[in-house]
Amino acid sequence: MTGVNRISSILYELAVLLTLLLAVLAPMHAASTRHFTVTELLDTNHAVITGNFMGMRTGTPLKLYRFNPDYKLSLGSASLDSIRGNTATISFDPNALAYPVSTPSGYAYRTQATSFENRTLSGVEIVLTLGTILLYFAFLLRYKQSPFLAVSALCTRVQFSRVVLFWIPAILLIIPFVWFITKMPLYFFGYFIFHKSPDPILPLMYVLVGILCYGYLFAYRKSPILAFWRWISYKGVGVVRKVTFKRGLLMWTLHLIIAYIFAYTLFGFLRGNMQAAARIGWPAPSLEAFFELLKFYIWSLTIVGCLIGYGYSLLSILWGKYIRNLDFTVVGWLTNGFCYPLFGVIIWQMVPSFTGLDPIITDGPLFLLMLVMGLVLNLLYMFTIWNLGTMFGVMTDKGVRIWGFYSTVRHPSYTLEVLMFFVTELVGLTAGIHWLAILMYFFIYFIRSEREDNFMLYSNPEFEPYTKITPYKFIPGIY
Repeated sequence: MTGVNRISSILYELAVLLTLLLAVLAPMHAASTRHFTVTELLDTNHAVITGNFMGMRTGTPLKLYRFNPDYKLSLGSASLDSIRGNTATISFDPNALAYPVSTPSGYAYRTQATSFENRTLSGVEIVLTLGTILLYFAFLLRYKQSPFLAVSALCTRVQFSRVVLFWIPAILLIIPFVWFITKMPLYFFGYFIFHKSPDPILPLMYVLVGILCYGYLFAYRKSPILAFWRWISYKGVGVVRKVTFKRGLLMWTLHLIIAYIFAYTLFGFLRGNMQAAARIGWPAPSLEAFFELLKFYIWSLTIVGCLIGYGYSLLSILWGKYIRNLDFTVVGWLTNGFCYPLFGVIIWQMVPSFTGLDPIITDGPLFLLMLVMGLVLNLLYMFTIWNLGTMFGVMTDKGVRIWGFYSTVRHPSYTLEVLMFFVTELVGLTAGIHWLAILMYFFIYFIRSEREDNFMLYSNPEFEPYTKITPYKFIPGIY
């Protein structure tokens, strides 16, 4: 088991490191990516594009895209035929395109051609990617220690003042807290209960809630966020120690509701994945389509792993194996439901789209790294679900898994799933507002992990010792 734990730790840390590298390099890559708008279709094989063609030559390969806030379409490839000032002619094979080329008058959103030809940046991307991997293993072999844990040990030697540790974070974090704690319930009641948009009263409510939060902070010198968290948290540790038949039957009955809602959603995801894979077909028409096809198959295997966990929960009562406890509270439903269409629709109404109109990574070494990391994160996420096996569940305490990825951090599946979503959406993070919007993935899974830890500490006496063996939730040595 030690070998499995070690391999899991290395794979996990490398995935986090390379995703971070991808995020750091993405803005530089985006600045070197040229975008051209299709303005006119000349015939079925040719179109006119406009933009800055300085330094470009005929025969340059281009990628065709059509993005909008709701979906991202990769059409295929084209070639630059001729250049006249700020206009140029491109050629393409319509039969090789996934979707037809269009002009702004043909569709609501424009078709774009993109080009990336920065050889210097390409070299930097290759060196940094390979260098990160080599340095990680060199450090591991030389010091027999995780680089993450080494950095953590170094940081603990640095003394920080109370201003840095408390006041600055407390003041800044109140801003997103006020936004969420105000907008979420208003949108929930507005759309589900009153069927009206709450936007007209949002500014006033922001001011009122903000005054209350900052007033509490400066009056009591305590974080209102932590005070709110303590108010909604479970109190006590490990209160449910023995599950009787009567309690086991009650837990099983209540779990039927959870299983129906969440497993039904997963079946919908599974069906959608299979349909999407069938639309791509085999062989895949492009490299992007190939990785997309693999993504749908791996997601499907992940869902199968989840459904096995649900199936075991429903059948294990036959041989006397009961669910220990359920987080069948309003907070439990909300924190888990936000990660599914159950309440997730509220979140996506609250935040702006995280897809801009201009794709930022369409070619070069970073494009390949993005495709590979999307696949790797997908695979590792699947492994974490199968690592849980029959213990998988939502809002349930079925025991504590302490080996594999769960020996590295306590919530590897949440981390890898969020990073997978981030890498999948990275191509469309055109502007700062899209980067802010994608943070919602990180936020809702952070809230979900906090609630899960609190519930498990309350429900299972084995969980507190596990937190001492595996003290970090997402990133070893850091948090």
